[in-house]
Amino acid sequence: GSGCETFGLAVAEALCCGAPLIVPSAGGARDFALPEYAEVYPLGDAYGAADAIKRLLSRDREALSQAALQAAQSRIGTADAHFDRLFSLYETLVRQRRSLGT
Repeated sequence: GSGCETFGLAVAEALCCGAPLIVPSAGGARDFALPEYAEVYPLGDAYGAADAIKRLLSRDREALSQAALQAAQSRIGTADAHFDRLFSLYETLVRQRRSLGT
C-alpha cells in the first residue's frame, strides 16, 4: 500500500483471499487494517515494516485468515456494492464541501 493510495484494491483483494495485511499508517490501505487481521507500520519506515512482518508472523495464521475473510465479507462485499458505497461517500463529501463554500 501507498500513503497516497485512496482505496487499496490490492488490499481488498488480499482480504477476499483470506490474507492478513501489513500496511503503512497512511493511505487507503490503512482504512482496511483492523488489529484482528492486520499489522500497521509508520509510513516510509522500512524497519517498522520489517517489525510489522515479524509481528504478523508470530500470530496464529488460521485466526488471521478467518478474521480477514470475515472482514472481506462485512467491509467489502461485492465490488459493485463497495464502489456504490465509495461513490456515495464521495458525493456526501462534495456536498459538505460545497455547503461550506470551499
